[in-house]
Amino acid sequence: MTTKPLPLTPELHAYLVAHGSAPDEIVRELAEETRAALPAEAVMQVAPEQAAFLTFLTRLLGVRQAVEVGTFTGLSSLAIARGLAEGGRLTCFDISEEYTGVARRYWERAGVQDRIELRIGPAAETLRELPRERYLDFAFIDADKVGYPIYWDELVPRMRPGAVIAVDNTLRDGRVLARHGRSCSPSPTASHSPERSEPAEHNLAEVAASLSTGCHHLPETETIKPRRPTQARHGRSCSPSPTASHSPERSEPAEHNLAEVAATLTAGYRHLAEMAAIKSRGPAPAGHAPAAR
Repeated sequence: MTTKPLPLTPELHAYLVAHGSAPDEIVRELAEETRAALPAEAVMQVAPEQAAFLTFLTRLLGVRQAVEVGTFTGLSSLAIARGLAEGGRLTCFDISEEYTGVARRYWERAGVQDRIELRIGPAAETLRELPRERYLDFAFIDADKVGYPIYWDELVPRMRPGAVIAVDNTLRDGRVLARHGRSCSPSPTASHSPERSEPAEHNLAEVAASLSTGCHHLPETETIKPRRPTQARHGRSCSPSPTASHSPERSEPAEHNLAEVAATLTAGYRHLAEMAAIKSRGPAPAGHAPAAR
């Protein structure tokens, strides 16, 4: 194991995407329509490989109740809805009828519209309408960065034990270093990251990771047959690679019925700009009950 990050070059990114789950027709067309109709805003859309990871994560967690703050044209919500357990529900919060109008069309095409409730209005206000109890299994925050602390404070007390909050863009393209690293000047955006939002009070386990080496996640119940060593045939060298043989890049996916997610933890987070995954470990410890709001 190495602690040295691997730079994600365009070539390596392309390799990872090529070995991940390919987006289906609906995801491809939604991404293309967003880029064509909203070229200036399309950067707000999650990448298709990130969407694949959100579906994978939602299924892995067995999510029945989820919230998304910041829906845009609907790719991330579509991905989450596809991963919900039977009878699961996703509540989406956004302020734009125009953008979410695109989302509604694609939700219907994908057959997930009956799993999604869309609430239009400032999330700082509409989130307060959610039940004041711990019932949420998963939340995804990808909205205006100034509002992150507000959304965070509204969601954490509503997360059940074992739930996960995924927070997009927490590194702000590296601008968090403006107050933690190379610069002493305050950053106008770094202060909006919920990097220390009373984890002890809510008994949270925090994970903030820059995922910069290839990872493959497979269900524990699946097995992979031994494979013959492969060569580094995808890059600059034709000589045998001492590490290539350990990559499950093509290991009989049909036989094992595996979803290929080679790219999602790496290429996906290149667009995600890293996320902080926050898992609630259980009820707050004695003396640290959430304050009434």
